[in-house]
Amino acid sequence: MHSVVEDHRAQLARAFTGIFTNDQAHDTLGLPMHQVSTILRQLVACHELLKVGQGLYLVTGRYQRIQVPAVPPPELRSLLEDVERAGIEHFVTGLDCLFPFIHLLPMQDIVHLVYVRKGGGEWAFDLLLKQGIFATLNPDQKEWLSPMFLTLTPERAFVAVRETSLWYGVNGAMATPERAFVDLYLETRKRGYPVPAVELGRILANFFDHGVCNLSRLIKAAHERSIDTEIKYILRKLPITSQLPSKYLAGPEQVTQFADEVVAGIHAR
Repeated sequence: MHSVVEDHRAQLARAFTGIFTNDQAHDTLGLPMHQVSTILRQLVACHELLKVGQGLYLVTGRYQRIQVPAVPPPELRSLLEDVERAGIEHFVTGLDCLFPFIHLLPMQDIVHLVYVRKGGGEWAFDLLLKQGIFATLNPDQKEWLSPMFLTLTPERAFVAVRETSLWYGVNGAMATPERAFVDLYLETRKRGYPVPAVELGRILANFFDHGVCNLSRLIKAAHERSIDTEIKYILRKLPITSQLPSKYLAGPEQVTQFADEVVAGIHAR
């Protein structure tokens, strides 16, 4: 990397401990915006900066980036073979997409979340049942407390099928981490999916600690599911977003008790 570009990287690293905007980089470097844009592109190409949203950046070095799952885990792929062969559009979401960021939740406690295109739920559900797989369709809080679920063991996989018409943030058979987190948040808060709110906070904080999350995609995914106000509220509590201009995460000072419990998880790590 050219020494001049290294100097610019050092300036940005001194000025920002978390996410910053291209406008903030412009103010820090004191150069014309077209030059700043070129410098930011060069630093991203050299892996000295991470682009974590539209016009949003993060200095690397403080964060150890890790790989996120690109395909469903082998045991789940085998469970979904008949669904795949039947041509039912589906994708895996929730914890299966986020397991590198799980803090205290035992992996054997994961209930697989599979979303299918609206109209294909009954078909996918029947195919799973014919294989002897423990499954449920469009579950609510009451169903999560049923005796069948409470008696599950790690050897008895459980698949929750939910119909959806929203396909934003899907890459092949997997939700992106941003979409997976939003789905998990919604399933937990509104439908009683069995994950503590504090664990969601730990997952989100780990998400950012590893420089994986795209802030713009996370907010858009939350907007698609009508929970962007809550997600922005939680994001404002993360140290990594503390230097962002307030307009990026503007919203009410209080939202829901559940969101506050998620925030508690962020601070309890």
